[in-house]
Amino acid sequence: MRCISHHDLRTERVSPLPTVHDSLFRDELRSAVAASNETRGPVPIAGGRFQVTVDLSSVKREASAFLYLSAGPALRSQAVPCGAILSEAIAVVWLATAPEAYRYFMARYLTSVSNAPPLSRWNAPSSMPVDTPYLCSFTTSAALFLTQSEKVQIWGLTRLIGLAVLEICEKSAAEMETEGEAPMPDALRYPELRGYEES
Repeated sequence: MRCISHHDLRTERVSPLPTVHDSLFRDELRSAVAASNETRGPVPIAGGRFQVTVDLSSVKREASAFLYLSAGPALRSQAVPCGAILSEAIAVVWLATAPEAYRYFMARYLTSVSNAPPLSRWNAPSSMPVDTPYLCSFTTSAALFLTQSEKVQIWGLTRLIGLAVLEICEKSAAEMETEGEAPMPDALRYPELRGYEES
């Protein structure tokens, strides 16, 4: 069974994504991903406690996508307002196009760091993962105010939704490869890919 890595920037943890989980819950998350892509907005999940927003605009060009988890109206937290972003992630399939997605993602990460409250802990940006396909994510400062069980739930939802988004990205990548449109790593354009030109 192939392994898809999940890179967590806040903890510097790298772990495999689950490939088997409850089919009904999987279908619910897939429907939420499709609905968010169609409406270009957040869709409630987990009983309305959280919301997912998915951006699939780069799937057909780069086989990558972005997703965000935010607080939903049913979270009922005095410290976390409805709509506050709790987790951000990117799903990447091709190494050749990974730099575009990862650079954007790191810009989001650094913005979160610059807006973080004093004394909050953030890890230094890591180098771009090269073990495609992968999911890369981080939790925001707003997530610090969640309960421990809610933090665990956000982490799990990010991974499960990320897997659903990766399935979409991989399907698009397979279609482009069939049509001979798969890009090759370009180290002149992306120095991050030096040494991987033949990948």
